[in-house]
Order: sequence, then C-alpha cells, then structure tokens
Amino acid sequence: MATLTPTLSLVSTDASSDNLNFSVDSTLTTTHLSQGPGKIECATGGTTVVTSQTDIAYVYFKNTGKLAADGADTTNVITLSDGTNDFMVLGAGEFAFFPLKGSTALKATSTTAAVVGELAFYTKA
Repeated sequence: MATLTPTLSLVSTDASSDNLNFSVDSTLTTTHLSQGPGKIECATGGTTVVTSQTDIAYVYFKNTGKLAADGADTTNVITLSDGTNDFMVLGAGEFAFFPLKGSTALKATSTTAAVVGELAFYTKA
C-alpha cells in the first residue's frame, strides 16, 4: 500500500468581490504507481493513455502546451474522453487530478497537431 496526498489551493485577490484563499487536501490509499509520471504524445486521432482498469484510478494529466514534433509552443487543446464521450478539455498549461471510474479507458485527443501531455495514474486500494 502507498498513500498520495493531493492538495488544491485557490488564491486570488480579484476573482470575486472578496479575497479568495483556501486549500483542501486528502489522503488517498493506492496499491502502487500504475504508470508515470511521464510524457506521452496526444495525437489528433486520439491516443489511449489509460487502458480499461478494473479498479478506480487516480489520474494526473497535464497539457504541456508543447508540440510533439518539435517542442514548439502551441495553444492546442487536449480533450479527454472515455473513447466515446468527451468529459474534459485542457488548454495549454492546464492540468487535472481526478478519479477515473473502474472499467473505463482514458483517451487524449489534440485539436490540430500532436501535443505532449504528462500522465501519471495510481490504482485505488
């Protein structure tokens, strides 16, 4: 068994009429690191980045904003889906950490050219 402690902090002085400043964290128990962290190429036709897992997986995914071909900056978005249904869009530099339902694959698709993504996922204990 292993543990992960994800932390989310939101801080802003101008996002609302009041200052925003809060943080939340949790302790997650995992069986082991299943993959990553590492870089993957997200093609325009889609790239399966997590095959269908029996158990829930905790996923970290980031759109690096870099083209796979030459590392140049790009504004291409990456759409995450289960292969059929889109459920998340990440712009250049954006990231997400989320639980992925068991028996669900994760596919990453870039808009117009292959983009580098960062991926790590951990199987829930």
